[in-house]
Amino acid sequence: MKDHYEFGKNLRRILKAVGMSQAELSQKTGLTPAAVSQLLNGIRDPSLHTIVRIMKVLPVRFESLVKIR
Repeated sequence: MKDHYEFGKNLRRILKAVGMSQAELSQKTGLTPAAVSQLLNGIRDPSLHTIVRIMKVLPVRFESLVKIR
């Protein structure tokens, strides 16, 4: 399992806080449902492009999504 930056954990927490489902995130960002699932489960780390797409949909800052160690 990757999730080096705790992205999946943070994204899951934010989705819950704003009341958005995985399917809604997928639809609004244009990411496939499989890609969203992989991100949430820490199977893959997001590209910068993917992070920007998510930030356009969710009211979050970069630092809220990615933990820099």
